[in-house]
Amino acid sequence: SGEVVKDVFDKELKEGVLDWKAVNTQQPENRRFIADLRLPSRGLVLVAYMNGTPGRWKNLESVWQLVHGDQILFQRYVSREVRDFLDVKP
Repeated sequence: SGEVVKDVFDKELKEGVLDWKAVNTQQPENRRFIADLRLPSRGLVLVAYMNGTPGRWKNLESVWQLVHGDQILFQRYVSREVRDFLDVKP
């Protein structure tokens, strides 16, 4: 997921419109994300921040069904979901 985001959204990352963060939910200080974002376990979640506060979010639930299969489908899925999320105006 990180590679797709970094490859496809290089411009957005450089402009600060998008940021990539990996969070280890096994660490005590990060366990709240499992409940807050209703994650069954690990996941890829898009979160929009407003003034440093998390607002709307989307869990990309199909990521685990696609990650070990056709890499092109996986890349398209992640790219499309990130693009759609970025296109929504607050």
